[in-house]
Amino acid sequence: MSSISILGDTSGSVLLQAPAVAGSPTLTLPTTTGTLAINGPAFSAYATTTYQSLAQNTYTKVTFDAEVYDTNNNYASNRFTPTVA
Repeated sequence: MSSISILGDTSGSVLLQAPAVAGSPTLTLPTTTGTLAINGPAFSAYATTTYQSLAQNTYTKVTFDAEVYDTNNNYASNRFTPTVA
């Protein structure tokens, strides 16, 4: 499993260090404040309600109705649809 270490201090500098892997991984950071996207679209969402009723032996779509971020506007109507591989 790969991981990224984030090291920093109160000076505002941050070091991102990717593990050694085959190939040439690329990490691109925005020049100003913004969202960092690595390897395509990503999202984070959560449910704003305390609970959702689920019936036994029944498929139920769990609703995550609030977004934290959506790097490429691919999360809508409780569905993530990436547009790139």
